[in-house]
Amino acid sequence: MKPIIRYTILEILRSRIYLSALGLLLILVGVSWLGGKINDNFGAVWVSILSFGMGLSQILVTAIALFLPVFHMAMEYEQGSAQVFWAKIESRSIYYFGKFCAFWILLVLLIVLAALVIGGLALLSDASLIQISFLKYFIFGQILQSACILSLVFLLYALIRSPVAASLLTLLTIYFGILFDTTLNTALQSQSFFLKLFYYALYYGMPNLSYFNFENHIIYQQNLSISYLSGSALYALCFTGVCVNLANVVFGRREV
Repeated sequence: MKPIIRYTILEILRSRIYLSALGLLLILVGVSWLGGKINDNFGAVWVSILSFGMGLSQILVTAIALFLPVFHMAMEYEQGSAQVFWAKIESRSIYYFGKFCAFWILLVLLIVLAALVIGGLALLSDASLIQISFLKYFIFGQILQSACILSLVFLLYALIRSPVAASLLTLLTIYFGILFDTTLNTALQSQSFFLKLFYYALYYGMPNLSYFNFENHIIYQQNLSISYLSGSALYALCFTGVCVNLANVVFGRREV
């Protein structure tokens, strides 16, 4: 699996796509700095920079997680390089899991770089090191969120084989997961056991990415408890583990 991860990372790093993503990240951070200057939040420019920077960076990371992996694997499949890997490994599920790990590593690198650049601009705008240190929650949350999104993309791509459809269905699933926050209250208020079970299944079955949004805690300098962080990590681990294992099983059995 290590050769697959190494090959994928090197290929993506060499490609113009990842370089374009890095360039776009710098542009977005520049827009964040400009937005911070315009919306100075009563003189605390660094607060606006953090807010703009985290929001725009999150959009970029999500877009890359949604589209880059599936289009990259579809291209490898069409060019025949994927079949070369399949002939040298025990199962195609190892290839699939290696691809997942490689793209997750690339997303982690992008998230860390975004936090460093945003933090650097905030420091230049009179933020203190203690205030910038709260960006550790941004890194932590985005790493977990990207793993969940990436695993869902891999699962849907294994099922339907279409990169466009897999990406768009993942996006719709995430969107409906946000809307289904109201189903928890409906489940609590429902008198019917079956309706309550149905609403609970909707709520817990959809990816709830709100568990990883720590922007308010970063802006308002609020520490998060170890129990809450551990619960978020456990949720991401369980969701990602289920999706990745199902994806490996489906992809390993599908026709070449």
